[in-house]
Amino acid sequence: MSFLATLAAAATLAVSPAPQAALTAQETADLQCLAMSMVIGGMSEDESVKTGLMAASMFYLGRLEGRNPNVVWLDRLGQYLQSAQTAELEAQSQRCGTEIAEFGGRIQTWSTRMAAQSAPAAPATGN
Repeated sequence: MSFLATLAAAATLAVSPAPQAALTAQETADLQCLAMSMVIGGMSEDESVKTGLMAASMFYLGRLEGRNPNVVWLDRLGQYLQSAQTAELEAQSQRCGTEIAEFGGRIQTWSTRMAAQSAPAAPATGN
């Protein structure tokens, strides 16, 4: 059984049977990236890749929760994984990877700026 099928089967145990509202385009895009990062992270044997994709998963779950905290997003993830095809997830990997790289770049820029601001001033030299 593939990892995707295993994850989907496990997710069915937590899925609410109640009908749910349709997702917005942005929610769908974030849910796809959440699924992609969890599936690929779960399949990777490289710990640094797993760690990075876990961070990506938290990023997308946080976006979803922040946008609409009344949805049980992990249940929606389980429903999505039941219907998603591997090719669909792979098709999203480029977009999701670009989004995460851009976000990581913004954090790196901010971190560099903060480090520069907190660096002690160079001592004055007297001539």
